[in-house]
Amino acid sequence: MIRHNRAEMNDFLALIKSSQLWVEFPHTVFGSFATGAFVVAGIAAWKLLKKHATRFFKKSFHIAITVGLVSGLALALFGHAQAQHLVQTQPMKMAASEGLWKDSGSPAAWTVTASIDPKKHENKDELKIPYLLSYLSYGKFSGKVQGMETLQKQYEKKYGKGNLYSSCADDILEFPDYDGCRRNHGHFRSHWCLPGS
Repeated sequence: MIRHNRAEMNDFLALIKSSQLWVEFPHTVFGSFATGAFVVAGIAAWKLLKKHATRFFKKSFHIAITVGLVSGLALALFGHAQAQHLVQTQPMKMAASEGLWKDSGSPAAWTVTASIDPKKHENKDELKIPYLLSYLSYGKFSGKVQGMETLQKQYEKKYGKGNLYSSCADDILEFPDYDGCRRNHGHFRSHWCLPGS
């Protein structure tokens, strides 16, 4: 629920039953395991190069690499599941996280890096990997992803006039679990959770 202009939890059971939790939580946990494992592996490798306590650091390195590789695989699998979930339940969040102003073509390319201009609704200096956004979104190498401008029009029809996409693009990192569609004091806020998210 939104209280005093911020999201507050009022139903823990609803949180546990949320489909979003079961793709985001494992992705975050395995990301933490992978990060920790590769830090330990790096330290162990450095110590092995310096010939410090080689028996101990060799064992540390092997354990860390094993945990890192398993966690990295799980991280990729849950990240893929999360992208597929976002396209269905929070399309504006997906479009904003990709900096996708207009609908992609089919197949959709994944943007590795870009200079995003939210005022002009355009990206410059993009580096893209062909087909990858379609695969991340749908598990196949075809399919388009809706852009923020298309979603803006859909949300205006459903919720009324307002500027949703620039707010969502600005707030996506600060409020990652909310797709903005809530009318609040005459303007849209990007802190409202759509049903199912």
